[in-house]
Amino acid sequence: MKGQSLEKKTTVTLPSWEIEALDQAVKEGAGKNRSDLISRAVEVYLKRRKKKKLESLMMDGYRENAERDLAIYQDLEGALLDAPDY
Repeated sequence: MKGQSLEKKTTVTLPSWEIEALDQAVKEGAGKNRSDLISRAVEVYLKRRKKKKLESLMMDGYRENAERDLAIYQDLEGALLDAPDY
């Protein structure tokens, strides 16, 4: 899209101690500037949130299939115990 930036500008209000901590982190090389540091922090947050949601969906699936999986396991266990030893 010509003429449109992939980035959008926003304003964030933070307590002064957080601004001071951001400035210190930038001085220590944690980011190019406040904006860069905040952007990376948001990215980390969003990735963690997405991972948490995926883990929750997986756990729901495990719970929904627990009885079926136990029955399959018990069938296999019985078949293995009844099979001759080689």
